[in-house]
Amino acid sequence: MFTIEESNLALPHLESSRDRVAQLIQNLSPQQWTFHPSEESWSIAEIMTHLIQVEKSRLQAIEKALSESPATDDLLQKLAGNESRIFRRVSDRRTKVKSPVPSVSIIEEPATALRDFQNFRRRAIELHDQPLLKSCILPHFVLGDMTCYQWLVFLAAHTHRHCSQIEEVIQHPAFPPPTISPPVL
Repeated sequence: MFTIEESNLALPHLESSRDRVAQLIQNLSPQQWTFHPSEESWSIAEIMTHLIQVEKSRLQAIEKALSESPATDDLLQKLAGNESRIFRRVSDRRTKVKSPVPSVSIIEEPATALRDFQNFRRRAIELHDQPLLKSCILPHFVLGDMTCYQWLVFLAAHTHRHCSQIEEVIQHPAFPPPTISPPVL
């Protein structure tokens, strides 16, 4: 039903996107964390808050779906092999999508956001080997029905998408320079 390529797509991207987040946010100053390139653009703090909210809500939905009855073979056959397409569509920043996940209070510090994100990502990676992932279905508001395994692919692609957005913020000409600590004598 799934090709070897498709069935091996989630884990390396879950890991690489986790590492990319850490690399991008671990040394940000408070000014960099809250910098807005424009009135319409999100700060890195807002991007990370969104990533964490999506990761949390989708993992909860996946865990709930895994406790329910598996989908029919006909539906699973229709969804088989869509992992690469899902990854490409979700990670592509040219198409803008309004998130259905409600906004919450912005996370105040990069270290807190990184810890929270890594905790949720650890759960996603632990779920990767769950045999029922490819048998349970959850809907997506744009992409339609996806297996829970495809949702792990989605989470990885979604993180890569927003890492690209963080890079855009960092590359903005008005992005605050790094804070230089005085030398320790």
